[in-house]
Amino acid sequence: MDCLFTQDTEGCLQDTILLKKMTIMENLLTAELPEELDVMPDHLKNSFYPYEDRPEMILSDADGNIQMTFQLLHRELNNGEIWEAADALHICMERLYPRNEISPVCLYSHGESPTGWFFMEMELGDVFVCHVKAVRAVQGKFFLMTMTYPKTESGKWQAVLKHLFSTLREKDGIRIQ
Repeated sequence: MDCLFTQDTEGCLQDTILLKKMTIMENLLTAELPEELDVMPDHLKNSFYPYEDRPEMILSDADGNIQMTFQLLHRELNNGEIWEAADALHICMERLYPRNEISPVCLYSHGESPTGWFFMEMELGDVFVCHVKAVRAVQGKFFLMTMTYPKTESGKWQAVLKHLFSTLREKDGIRIQ
């Protein structure tokens, strides 16, 4: 078990974040994620994602306040197209959610593969949240990640996301069809 932040460190305003290595999507990928995230229970999946084609893997904290999804789409994508793919998704989100504030597209290039990402600020019920969409290539396919967390916890979860992007690794020998 690794630690991303330790609240006991002098000058640290962040809560301690303990990490665990997780296998994502049927042994296709691994990443280091906070211990508080686990596979979302079915009753929460049915509440938050009541549609048939929901993401293949959904993680959450115990209450569903923090959510992370992973989905491999059957659209070709290589590392040289990441920014363009994230930008196309960004444009689509601007059209679908014209009242929401959306950040510019960013490219994180310190991991195994570049990741294009942006976030939207949204109101869900009486809570303001940040909803992040991230794109990367996995075995030449479009891999979509999302994360939703309370806006008040942005500092913590932005750091977690960058750590995820850095530690996300394709597993050797596993090929998708």
